[in-house]
Amino acid sequence: MSIILRSGKGSALTYDELDGNLEQFYISSSLANDRTLSLFTSGGVDTITFPAADTLQSVTDIGNTTTNSITTLAFVKSGASSDDLLLGDGTTTSLAALGSAIDTGSFYLSSSVALNTITFTQGDGTTEAVTVDTGSSSTSLYESAIINSIQSVYGTNSATAQFATIAGGDNNTITSGGPNSFIGAGDDNTISADYCFIGAGITNIASADYATIAGGRGNSASGTVSSVTGGYLNLASGDYTIVGGGYLNTASADYATIAGGRKNLVSGLYNTIAGGRDNQATATYSTVAGGNGNSATNNGFVGGGASNIAGTGYSVVGGGNNNTALASYSIVVGGAYNRANTTYSAILAGSGSQAKGEYSTIVGGKNNIVDVNGIKSSIVAGSDNNISASGSVILAGEANEIASTHHHSSILAGNNVTTTRAETAFAPSFFASGSTASTGIEGVMQMTRRTAFPTGTDEELAGMLVWKGGASANHLYFAKLATGTLTWVQLT
Repeated sequence: MSIILRSGKGSALTYDELDGNLEQFYISSSLANDRTLSLFTSGGVDTITFPAADTLQSVTDIGNTTTNSITTLAFVKSGASSDDLLLGDGTTTSLAALGSAIDTGSFYLSSSVALNTITFTQGDGTTEAVTVDTGSSSTSLYESAIINSIQSVYGTNSATAQFATIAGGDNNTITSGGPNSFIGAGDDNTISADYCFIGAGITNIASADYATIAGGRGNSASGTVSSVTGGYLNLASGDYTIVGGGYLNTASADYATIAGGRKNLVSGLYNTIAGGRDNQATATYSTVAGGNGNSATNNGFVGGGASNIAGTGYSVVGGGNNNTALASYSIVVGGAYNRANTTYSAILAGSGSQAKGEYSTIVGGKNNIVDVNGIKSSIVAGSDNNISASGSVILAGEANEIASTHHHSSILAGNNVTTTRAETAFAPSFFASGSTASTGIEGVMQMTRRTAFPTGTDEELAGMLVWKGGASANHLYFAKLATGTLTWVQLT
C-alpha cells in the first residue's frame, strides 16, 4: 500500500490527495521453498527471494546401540574417515594433517590416573599430565610398617606394633610389644610396651606399660605408669614413679618421686626427694627436700643442708651440716655435728652436742652432752656441759657436770661446777637483787623451816644453812666443820 504525504503543513488534504492515499494495501503473504516470500496487495503481488544457504551436512551416529552416543570420533562427514574433522565449509580434514596448525587442546579423547597424576590423551595423540596432591604418592611424609601403624618416612624409623605412631625424628623404634604407643621426635628412642609415650630427645627408653618420657637424653622409664619428664640419664624403675629432671637420678621403688637434682636415689616406697645432690630416701615415707649428701629413712625428713641423716621413724633434721637424728621422733633443727640419738630427743642448733637420753633437750651451745641416763634432762647454751642424771638441768656455763646419781639437780651457770648430791641446785654464788623498799620481797632469800637437822656425812653437811624449830621458837643454824668435828652453830 502507499501513503501520500503533503510536502507542507497548514491545510487539510484535498479530495484528490485522499483518493490517492491507501489506494493499495497488503492482503496476505506466503513462503515457498523456504526461500521466496510473496506479499499479496490490492494491486498485485510483491515477492522477496532470500539467498540460498549452504547444504547442511549429515551427522553419522556410529555409537553403540546401548548408549547411542556421538563422540568426537563419530562427528564426521558422511563417508569420511573416523579421524577426519568436519569443517564449517562442509569439507573434511584429518587431525594428523592439521598438526600444530590448529589448537586441539579441548579435544580430549580419554584420561587415566596413576597415584596422584592425571593424564589426558588429546585428539592428536599427544598427552597432558596434571599432578594433584592426593596423598597417595611416594612423597607422603608417612607410611605404614604394618596394618594400623604409622611412621615418618624420613630417617630409619620403625613402628611394628599395631596402632603405634612415630611422628618424626630418626632411628626411633616402637617394637611389636608396643601397641598404642607414640614417639613424637628425636633420635634413637625406643618403646617396647603398651600405651607408652616419648615426646622427643635422644636414646630414651620406655619399657613398661603406660610409661612416659617427655624428653631429655638417655632416660629410662621401666616401671609401670612411670615417668621421666626430662634431664639426662635418669631412671624411673619403680611402678608409679616419677623423675622430673636433672642428672643421674634414680627412683627405684614404687610410688617414688624425684623432682630434680643430681645423683639422687629413692629406693623406698612413697619416698620423695625434691632436689639437691647425692641425697637418698630409703625405707618408706621418707623425704629429703634438698641439700647435698642427705639421707632420710623410714618416715624420716631432712629439710636441707649437707650430710645430714634422719635415721628412723618420724625423725627430723631441719638443716645444717653433719647432723643426725637416729631415733624415733628425734629432731635436730640445725647447727653442725649434733646428734639426737634417743626417742623424743631434740637439739636446737649449736655444734657438736649429743642428746642421748630419752626426752632430753639441748638448746644451742657447743659440745654439750645429755648422757643416756639423762632422761628428761636439758642443757641450755654453754659449752662442754654434761648431764648423767634424770630430770636435771644445766643453764649455761662451761664444763659443768651433774653426776649420774644426782637426779633432779641443777647447775646455774658457773665454770667446772660439779654436783655432790641429788635434788639440789648448784651455783658458784647467788646474788639476790631487787627493790630496796622495806616492804618489798625482792632481793631476799627465803628458806623453809625444818623440824630436824638433815643427816649425812660431815662433808655433805658442812656449809649448810638450816632454819629449824617450831612456830613458837625457831633459829637459823650453820653447819661448821672444824678439826674434824661438825657442829650446828646457831646464828639467830
